[in-house]
Amino acid sequence: MVSASAGVTNAAFGLLGGLQGKIDDSRIDMLGGKAGRICSEIERRLARGAYRFGEAISTNELVEEFGASRAPVVTALNHLRSAGYLNIIPQVGCRVIAPSAREVDDFFCLFGKVEGAMAGFAAARHDAGEIAALRRIVAHIEEETSNNDRGTGESVIDSIWLFHESIWTIARSPMEARRVGAYWRMAEFFAFNEGKGDGGKPPSRANAERRAIIDAIAERQVEESERLMERYVRSRPFSVER
Repeated sequence: MVSASAGVTNAAFGLLGGLQGKIDDSRIDMLGGKAGRICSEIERRLARGAYRFGEAISTNELVEEFGASRAPVVTALNHLRSAGYLNIIPQVGCRVIAPSAREVDDFFCLFGKVEGAMAGFAAARHDAGEIAALRRIVAHIEEETSNNDRGTGESVIDSIWLFHESIWTIARSPMEARRVGAYWRMAEFFAFNEGKGDGGKPPSRANAERRAIIDAIAERQVEESERLMERYVRSRPFSVER
C-alpha cells in the first residue's frame, strides 16, 4: 500500500478517499534484502536528479555509505543497469546513461501509449467514487501550483505520481500497473535531468489536460481517454524548476 514514506506527501495521501487501501506501491523494487534497499535508494536518487546524465557512480563509495559488502551494491547496480539507468563497463566503472534528445522523445512517445492504454482501461472499469478521488487529487495539484507557472517541485511531482497511480488502480490491471510504474520512474529521471525550460509544459496547461482526462474517464469514453492521456504524457506530464 502507498504511504508517505514512498514519496507521496501526507496531504496528497489524504485525498484518496475510496481508493485508499487499494493502491499497490509500484515504487517497491523487485529485489529483496539489502540489495533491494540499496537499489531502491539509488533509483530514488536517479529519479530525482541526484545523479546527472553521464555522471560516474563509485561502487566503493556506495559500499562505504551503505555499510554493506560489495556484493549487494554490485547486485543493485546491475539491476539498475538492466532497468536502463546505468552503463557498466568491466574494469572501467559505472556511469549514468547519457541519452540523446531523440532517445528521450522516443521514450515519452512509448510511455504515452502505455499510459493511454491504462486510461482506457480506467474509463471502462471505474466506479463512481473513484472519479471523485481523482478530482480531489487534481484540485490539490492545482492548489500547489497556483503561484508557479514555470515548473514543479518535488512535492507536486509526488502528487502527480498519485494521480497516475490512482488511474492505474482504477484500471484494475495490477501486473501492468507495476510495469507502467517503472516507466514513470524513468520519466522522472529524464525530467529532472532535462531541467528548467527543456521540454516540460506550464503547470496550468498540464492541470487543464488532467481535468480533461478525468472527464473522459468519468464519461467512459475509452478512445478519448486513451488519446488525451497519450498526448498529455508525450508532451511531458510536468516540467522541473531547477
